[in-house]
Amino acid sequence: MTEYLVDGTKALYLEEFQWLSGYSHELISEIKYFWDNYWRKNKDFTLILCGSSPSFMISEVVKSKAMHNRALHEFHVQPFSAKETHEFLGAAISREQALDALLFVGGIPEYLKYLQQESSVYLSLARNAFTPNSFFSGEYERIFVSSLESNPHYRKIIAFLARKRNATRNEIAGHLGIASGGNLTEVLNDLDLCGFVRRYTPFDKNHTSLLARYEIGDPYLQLYHRVIEPRLSDIQQGRYTKDPLGAFSIQQMEQWLGYSLERYCRNNAHIVAQYLGFSDVHYQAGAFFSRGTAKSDRGFQIDLVYKRADRVITLCEVRHNSTPISISEARKINESFACYTAPPGHTIQKVLIAKGGVQPKVSDTMLFDKVVDPLDIFL
Repeated sequence: MTEYLVDGTKALYLEEFQWLSGYSHELISEIKYFWDNYWRKNKDFTLILCGSSPSFMISEVVKSKAMHNRALHEFHVQPFSAKETHEFLGAAISREQALDALLFVGGIPEYLKYLQQESSVYLSLARNAFTPNSFFSGEYERIFVSSLESNPHYRKIIAFLARKRNATRNEIAGHLGIASGGNLTEVLNDLDLCGFVRRYTPFDKNHTSLLARYEIGDPYLQLYHRVIEPRLSDIQQGRYTKDPLGAFSIQQMEQWLGYSLERYCRNNAHIVAQYLGFSDVHYQAGAFFSRGTAKSDRGFQIDLVYKRADRVITLCEVRHNSTPISISEARKINESFACYTAPPGHTIQKVLIAKGGVQPKVSDTMLFDKVVDPLDIFL
């Protein structure tokens, strides 16, 4: 093959490089030989190495001695933003459906393609998730074959977090029956680099806080465990073929989308801050959760909190609701805000991010300083 690459404009693209190399360094050593002795002499030749195992690509390619000073560019491919998702899906898809598409499967173009096939995102998702041999019902296994096959702990951690919603490092170690040491760190870092698991701490704690928690960071993996896996046997038997939208209720969908929107707002706190008008002020941002001390004190959580340098604490509650939030529900949200004690000299700003809006009575009260639509924030 080398004789075809030594002159002319050529590109050699090696995908899923970790599998081609058998998770060893021998192939990269061979590539070094051919690069140094043949390929580099062709100024119009480009070599592209792509892999879905971040730990392998970083340790064996990016930080490899064989490739030292030979790589021109390193790209960590990111999913589409909300705006990019809407552009990709096309003008026929509403902003509302575009945001829900993102919350369902994330900004992965290959996934979004399957949400363009029917008259709505919801019907497209249902047909490609709840019918036999459908794409989304089988994608979970393909992920573990292509990216996460090398260590059995990957699958166990994701399944555990799916049941728990979030967990501490010690809880994960206890579930796996291993020490909370270096091996677990490597596995969690790999899952984090893949975007499959995300670590977060309370906004007012440092990165090493014992209150740090892990959650599934990938929307599709959340979708699979929450919505598809519990129905997998019925899906394979064709129970939903005639009515795939009947596989899960509106209430279940709203609850699941609510969790997903909460995570999306927290992971894009800088965009929320820009919309709220204080992005130029230095701030700390993240979730707030307290640890309960007794059966009567279960602790509480606030979805997104900003501690701002202008001595304002911005508390945000995130809701994905199909109908406007009632006055009684708004009062419950306000009660959870009241549980938070601001540092001396700080003012509290209360923000409700609600996809379905609020009833007029809520707007007439002083319960919230701002009520905003996530469609306006992200799209």
